[in-house]
Amino acid sequence: MIEKHYGDITLNSKLHQQLEQTIARYSIPKDTTRIALNCRNTSYYKTKEGVAPVEIQLKRENSRSDWNLVFVANFTYQDKATDSLDVYLYFHLLNHWCYQPDAGAASLSHPVTTKVFQAWMCAFHEHLTQHVFDDIQLTQVR
Repeated sequence: MIEKHYGDITLNSKLHQQLEQTIARYSIPKDTTRIALNCRNTSYYKTKEGVAPVEIQLKRENSRSDWNLVFVANFTYQDKATDSLDVYLYFHLLNHWCYQPDAGAASLSHPVTTKVFQAWMCAFHEHLTQHVFDDIQLTQVR
């Protein structure tokens, strides 16, 4: 249902399984080719503390093909005085690069960025397992 391999990057098996189970809960129209999974802890917007929101976009060629993760992104407030969210971590799996504002862009093939993505997958898996997100929505992207 979801592709597990993106070049030399492989999704964590437990996270892969969780994502498949999460997506399976939704009725996705057959003609849908792109979706976004948004995971939020709604108290984060009030307190600006805790687990930051995550967006995962997936696409597929047609209803018979597997979903491919296009990107995963974490958003955060730059500081307590800021009212808008900014990208904190952005992993573009299809184009094989990542971005962090204070470090810039880098290839996902680089050992350091690979480790960062692996750590992110483990943390996100734990957040899903512990039901940290109280608002998970799947929407069609046009």
